[in-house]
This record gives sequence, C-alpha cells and structure tokens, in this order.
Amino acid sequence: MNKEKRIEKILPFWVTYNPHTGQFTFGSPPSHFFRDHITEAAWRAKYQGKPAGSLKRDGRVYLSIDRVKIFAHRAAWFLHYGHWPKQQIDHINGDSSDNRIVNLRDVSGSINRMNQRRRSDNTSGVTGVIYHSGHRKWTAQICVRGKRRQIGTFPSKEAAIAARLSEQQRLGFGPNHGASA
Repeated sequence: MNKEKRIEKILPFWVTYNPHTGQFTFGSPPSHFFRDHITEAAWRAKYQGKPAGSLKRDGRVYLSIDRVKIFAHRAAWFLHYGHWPKQQIDHINGDSSDNRIVNLRDVSGSINRMNQRRRSDNTSGVTGVIYHSGHRKWTAQICVRGKRRQIGTFPSKEAAIAARLSEQQRLGFGPNHGASA
C-alpha cells in the first residue's frame, strides 16, 4: 500500500486546509488515534489548531501524518478535490511553497518541467544556453518530453538566448520557465 492510500482516511482528521491561503492547520483527531490519554492530551496541547507543515530546503512544504511524510501540495489537492492527483502537481507561479488551490494543477511531468525555474548551477544565466570554450560558441538546446533537442550553435550569447526564447514560446513553455529561483 502506498503512503497516500495509507493516510487518505485519517488525513482530514489530522489537518485542515484553507484553499484560499494554502495553509494547513493541525486538526482534532478522534481519541482512538492516540495510544493513551496522556499522549492525546500532550499532542492536543502542543499541536491542535496550530500551523502544520515544514518547509524543505528546496522550497516545498511537507506534512508528517502518522509517521508518513507527504508533500503539502498533494495533500491540498486531496483535501480540496477528494482524490489524489493522477500525475504531478505543478505550482503555476513557480513558488513551491504557495499551496493555494488556484496555484496548483495536475499535469504530466513533461508539462511540469516546462514551467520549472532556472537551475541554481546554471552558469550562462539562461536555461538551455551553454558556452563551449573549446569552440568559442554558444549552443541553445531545449528538452521536450524527455528528449533534448539542439536548437543551434551561435557566435554570440545574445543570438543563442533569442533562439532559445523563441523556441520556448513556440512550444508553449510556462512563463516561469528558466526564471531565477
């Protein structure tokens, strides 16, 4: 049984979700979720009604429910729609910690990658633009449906950027694709 199936019946007891703010709050689980009265009283005093979720280094929020860690954006989808997302959850505005329901969409991995921000190890400043010092030329490339395609080789960085941006637009990449994180 996967972790989502394991917690789907208890998730609505442990947290509440505000779709307008994207925030989670610890709920009020029934007494049978606890081993004893002391554990229950301690949990309620420490958590009940307080903000739930932890921010990871990559900017995503996760929840820990009954010793199961789950991304908050997936829990938001489940709590709002009543079913788990079929594919990946994309944060439309590119902010991985913004779990408002209007900012979430269930998309394929390919579509999700078309909306991702520029990687932190990017040295050219533009996604898909690479300088080859041996040739003293700039290459523009793009990845679509898991396949890397060469757009071309250019004598200047500006020409490579223009070609990359033109191809991005032609293929319908999201407006956040390649933006600084």
